[in-house]
Amino acid sequence: MAGRCRPDSRRRSHRSLIRSMLADSSVSSASTSRNAFTHSTATSGASRQARILTLDDVMQSVDSTIRLQLLDYLLVRFSGWQLFMTVHDRLWREQLTQLMRRRGHVFVEREIRRWSFEAGPEFRMTNSDIGALLSGALEFGNTAMISSETGRLLDQVSDTLSWTLPVGVTRRQNDRYTLADLWPPVSSKLKKTPISGAVEEVDRWLHLRNLLGAHYNEWAASLSQHDADSFANAVLSLYRSVYCSSCNYWVRSDGFQMRWSCRCGETSFALTK
Repeated sequence: MAGRCRPDSRRRSHRSLIRSMLADSSVSSASTSRNAFTHSTATSGASRQARILTLDDVMQSVDSTIRLQLLDYLLVRFSGWQLFMTVHDRLWREQLTQLMRRRGHVFVEREIRRWSFEAGPEFRMTNSDIGALLSGALEFGNTAMISSETGRLLDQVSDTLSWTLPVGVTRRQNDRYTLADLWPPVSSKLKKTPISGAVEEVDRWLHLRNLLGAHYNEWAASLSQHDADSFANAVLSLYRSVYCSSCNYWVRSDGFQMRWSCRCGETSFALTK
């Protein structure tokens, strides 16, 4: 960061803060490090330095239990800053984008497709529509690819709606849930809304989730194109009923679980039964 403030005075203030926190035995070392870092960075911004914070793949897989909490803290603490974040974990990227949307942050995604000494990094826009992969598979026409992407999309729909609706789910160790845990309560609640037809169509083809996409075998390879396409289109129809492509938000409860809507209100429905 470029700066105009006096570095000596800033370092002295940071050292004083850290010493005062270390003197308090009730403050854990993790909390001390976090507070020292955020105070130091925020002080730089207050001293007329550029409010830009770069986090270069700082969260590894071992941090999966705390990374969402830490990022949520940073988004609140540095709400007026420009943040640059790099990740290599696709799941973490999806979680990060969902959290950014939930906090109302405007952001742009770029994916590095390849890199060479001659041309440097090659970027591409990341499609905010998570159903795009399935739509692409439908155009390609391969039944195994279609069913695999359909299963992944249905997994994500079930996982997200389990807390945006919300629904009751039996707790598992380490909060690891499968489609068998999440889809029944999600579908049960959605069947009481105007999109019940889309839910019933998914139920009709749900057996294909394990035949293709999850457990590939020779019998499943003979699945007809019609059945694979029907399964995919059923899940896509459900996805488009609960995810708004305009504001990139999932529908969520109004607090009374009587109406569900995306952020802009374009995608919404109410309890009917």
